[in-house]
Amino acid sequence: MDNSSKWMVEGAVCSALGIRLAVDMGMRSVVFEGDCKVIVTTLKSTMEHLSWDARSILLDCKSKLNQLDV
Repeated sequence: MDNSSKWMVEGAVCSALGIRLAVDMGMRSVVFEGDCKVIVTTLKSTMEHLSWDARSILLDCKSKLNQLDV
């Protein structure tokens, strides 16, 4: 795994943990802040260009975000 893929996976895991925490706590209206434009942009895209591990984590994030009013 090259450095950019590793960085994307780490960012995806951090995003997933925050989103999962909000869902598990029963929060509905949530504002997420982040300094990783790549993660935010990727969550809004098709993700076809990502490695399988980053893509699977971010697809899980997208699914969980649908449970929130963000």
